[in-house]
Amino acid sequence: AKTTCHVGTYTIYYALEIPTASEWRKEGNKIWVDLKEESLIADVNIAFSAVDQQDAKKTLAEYDKLDFSTVKKRAADRWKTALSVLQVKGDSDKVDLFYSLLYRSLQSPYVISDEQGNFRGTDGKIHR
Repeated sequence: AKTTCHVGTYTIYYALEIPTASEWRKEGNKIWVDLKEESLIADVNIAFSAVDQQDAKKTLAEYDKLDFSTVKKRAADRWKTALSVLQVKGDSDKVDLFYSLLYRSLQSPYVISDEQGNFRGTDGKIHR
């Protein structure tokens, strides 16, 4: 079925890191992770790229230098900036609905470029 750009689906690549993992197993499209016995909490670090796995690994490495609260604040700041481009007034329920729909429209379509500015075109080649 044709979807994105009327060409087909995009492959989303990822890089995943779980520092407290003691063993990884891949079964089909599932990954099973055993944690070290003393682990009470598991941090999961993941980065996505529509380009290739190497770009996902680069993005993961960039964010690996940051703690969770910094990444969370950065994301919140980006959303605040994106959602504040418009100021809507009126009935509270309708304003909430508007911002909810604006939020969803900003999430999709999926941004197909990565942090480095690369993207895979409909020709299957990587462009910048």
